[in-house]
Amino acid sequence: MISHLIRFTSRSLAVSAFSLLLVSNIAQAAPPDPTTACEVAKLKAAGKKADCLAKEEAKAILGKPSNPAKCENVFIRAFATAEAAAAIASSACPVTGDVDEIEALVDTCVDDWAVTIAGTPPQPCEPCEPCVASQFPASGQTTAYTANKNDGIAGEVAVPDDGTLEAGATLSYTDNNTGLMWEKKDDLGGLHDKDNGYNWSGNGSQETIWDWLEDVNAEGGTGYAGHNDWRIPNRRELESLLDTGVRSFD
Repeated sequence: MISHLIRFTSRSLAVSAFSLLLVSNIAQAAPPDPTTACEVAKLKAAGKKADCLAKEEAKAILGKPSNPAKCENVFIRAFATAEAAAAIASSACPVTGDVDEIEALVDTCVDDWAVTIAGTPPQPCEPCEPCVASQFPASGQTTAYTANKNDGIAGEVAVPDDGTLEAGATLSYTDNNTGLMWEKKDDLGGLHDKDNGYNWSGNGSQETIWDWLEDVNAEGGTGYAGHNDWRIPNRRELESLLDTGVRSFD
């Protein structure tokens, strides 16, 4: 009994020594610099959003309630937190203010995965990645606004808002500069009538947006405008059609 206790104690000491050595080695590893930490945090956030969107897409395919919008808030907060952490450390991310561009890439590519897996290869997203910054559409705002900042200067000063920068490519509403082709609505009472409305899902006897989409892709035997790979746009793609420089509604 004593001999067994001695062997057990000795082995425990050996394990403890190994654990101490491992902890010591971990403690000696230098943490990443703030710029690298920001890059890593953003990359992880993009991966998590892609995973979230894929899961919601799978629910929709199975006919279950789906809420892809919930994937956005965590992603946006993660990007803001990463940039703020870098700023606190008197550093900066490799790129700042890129949340919309990266989110658009994630959204588009996840949509493309889903469409491809379903058997209809879309236009690939890879060729557009190097030119996203130059091709991302402008907002349409051309009026520059001012703000009274806490900068010791009396009165309002110019700020780098959208009207000042006018960043992004020129808006185009025929088939816009994102490379997407859009359906053109009409007032003829057919498949493309502007007053048509469809449910997302029904009870098995109601016309849904998916029934309409099948009709559009079968229209004329070759599909609407000669294409049979029409799909529902995601929110970011829809936003690329907005022109915030004009009033859309009264």
